[in-house]
Amino acid sequence: MQKQGTAQRILYAEGEPNAIKVRPMREYGTSKKGQASIETLTLLGFVVLFSIPLIAVLGSINSDDAAIGQAKTTIQVLSDAANTVYIQGNGAQKVVLVAYPDNLLNAAVSSSGGSGEIVFTVRTQSGDVDVVGMTIAPFSTSTLYDNARKEGGLQRVKVWNSNGLINIGLVG
Repeated sequence: MQKQGTAQRILYAEGEPNAIKVRPMREYGTSKKGQASIETLTLLGFVVLFSIPLIAVLGSINSDDAAIGQAKTTIQVLSDAANTVYIQGNGAQKVVLVAYPDNLLNAAVSSSGGSGEIVFTVRTQSGDVDVVGMTIAPFSTSTLYDNARKEGGLQRVKVWNSNGLINIGLVG
C-alpha cells in the first residue's frame, strides 16, 4: 500500500501487457546536494557580477597617476618647508623626509618676482609631465636632484634661510 500523495511510477511487466507493477517514484526537488549546488553557483555568479566593475575601477588607477600624485605631495611638503624657514628668518633651517616618485626625471627650483617655484618633471606613458608648486620665498640654490641618486623613494632634504633667500638640497 502506498502513502497517499506520493508519486508513483507505473511499469508494465515484460510479456504481460495487462500486468501492472506500481513502484513509488523518487520525489523530485528534495535533493539537498542539488540545492546546495544551485545556491553556490548563484552566489558565485553574484560575486563575479559585482567584482567586474570593481576590478575595472581599480585597474584605471595606474602608476602614472600614482607618480604624479606622489610628486604633488612631495612638492607640497617642500613648499611648506620653504615658506616656514622664509618666515622664520635668517638662519632658520628644516630637514624634511619626502618620497620621490620612481620615474622622476628632474627636480629644480627657480625664483621670479620675489617668489619661487619647485618643479618636478615626471616621466609618464603619455610623455613628460611638469608638476609645479609655488612658494612665497625666493630661492638661491638647489640640489634637489642628484644624477647619482636617480632612484625614487625616500629622500632627506634640507631647507635653510640665508639672508632672505631659501637654499634647498639633498642631505647625505
